[in-house]
Amino acid sequence: MLKDAIKQRHSRRSYLHQPLRDEDVSFLKTRIHEYNQRYGLHMKLVCGHPEIFKGFRNSYGMFHNVENFIMMMGNYRDVYMQEKLGYFGERLVLEAVGRNMGTCWVGGTFAKAALAPYVKEGEQLYCVIAVGYTADKKSMKEVLISRATRRKGKTIEEMSNYTPKCPDWMKSGMEAVQLAPSALFRQPVNFQRENDCVYAEVSHPETHEMLDLGIAMLHFEIGADAGSWTWGNPAVFQKK
Repeated sequence: MLKDAIKQRHSRRSYLHQPLRDEDVSFLKTRIHEYNQRYGLHMKLVCGHPEIFKGFRNSYGMFHNVENFIMMMGNYRDVYMQEKLGYFGERLVLEAVGRNMGTCWVGGTFAKAALAPYVKEGEQLYCVIAVGYTADKKSMKEVLISRATRRKGKTIEEMSNYTPKCPDWMKSGMEAVQLAPSALFRQPVNFQRENDCVYAEVSHPETHEMLDLGIAMLHFEIGADAGSWTWGNPAVFQKK
């Protein structure tokens, strides 16, 4: 279940030197095709290409053995594109975690120019998601990088207008948001509830915060259990 995957998911930067199993490749490609076709995205699984993360210049030594990744691309004229990629990319992440794979959103520490041939005219490559198999426990290097880059998480009250008088679904949704990845763990999305609607918004939509918005929207939806979003900034969640 995706709720379980939310609790299990951790950003992993060190991977085993092991190709993806055929059944996992098939699963990811099927999901990617479905989301691309239904929502006008261009996500692409690339396997066996470690060179874009190799060398200090590419990854600043933060990644090890990344051989597979999902390219997150789309029409740059679509004002909701990053939001959609965040939402469905994180869904892929949680589905991969449910199949015992490790993942990590990567915004800039890779050789972006090397992937230009995959990017169609009128599109933009926003980021990639590393995916592969990992050791059960994080390496010491992973632990040190996590400590160096991770900030103290925000409380539910700091991210929303939640009070103890709010319904349980609001609290469950926000607890899932607390576990959502975001750039430098800034947790930039603010949630405001009005009756049976919740509005999610970021302050800098011209940046990658729109990716963070999409990711947080998915986590809230899974945690709240029953309801759906409209795209936008603010995005609107209607509880069913």
